[in-house]
Amino acid sequence: MLKSSLLVLTIGYTIFLAVVSLVSLSGMPDIDIDHGDKILHVGAYAVLTFLWLFYAKHFQLKHKLIIIIALCIIYGIILEVIQGMLTTHRMADCLDVLANGVGVVLAAMVFYISKIGKVKNT
Repeated sequence: MLKSSLLVLTIGYTIFLAVVSLVSLSGMPDIDIDHGDKILHVGAYAVLTFLWLFYAKHFQLKHKLIIIIALCIIYGIILEVIQGMLTTHRMADCLDVLANGVGVVLAAMVFYISKIGKVKNT
């Protein structure tokens, strides 16, 4: 039950991230923090990575940490390219891709070095 709920949450967040990345955000309040947009990117992709790592913890998959890191970074790149190509209200930004990658790597590092990522042998 927990595994299927976690999958629904993880896929839901992944879709939510795509929608938020592609819709017009005009009318939303500006973040009055230096580089606030980039901080949001770091946080959003850290959450994405944590969710997929938590879900993948339930499976015996060789190199799952590397696979999830790669897929989350690729997902961020794809969304940035789509923003630049298919929307008129958003634009692709290499610094957003970098911020996404920083969020992914930070989340993976925390997950890896913490007890969160360890699976108990029962």
